[in-house]
Amino acid sequence: MYFVVSDMNIINVAYMWSLEWFRLLYIRSIKVNDDKDKIEGNFRSLLYKSVCISLFEKDKLLFSFLMALKLMTIEQVIDSSLINFFFVGGVRTEYKAEFPEIKSSAADPAERAKEETETQNWFTKVVWTKIEELDQTNPLMKG
Repeated sequence: MYFVVSDMNIINVAYMWSLEWFRLLYIRSIKVNDDKDKIEGNFRSLLYKSVCISLFEKDKLLFSFLMALKLMTIEQVIDSSLINFFFVGGVRTEYKAEFPEIKSSAADPAERAKEETETQNWFTKVVWTKIEELDQTNPLMKG
């Protein structure tokens, strides 16, 4: 969690929190709460509120997003390869994706051809290739 807070310095050089500040905040969250099961949740809440007080309004949503990603990674809801794919994209450089065959329910052949063409044009080959790559490389995204 500290590195999420610390990396906000990349967004704006005015954002600086020391490891000592982080440690004192953790100790404070322990003192405030006697229940061991609630210490972690209390610390997260205290950390979030303390950091958000210091942030410009435009950066609060980004911080919330980064905290959510870190928490989901810690709790193994999402793995880092999926996050990397989200930020960087796939590694394929050739876009030879084959669109799945679309079956139209229209009775008129001209209308059926029009529907199938419109459906295939919904994604570009680049986007469809990235979707296929995500499906093939990340077990969380299978299917």
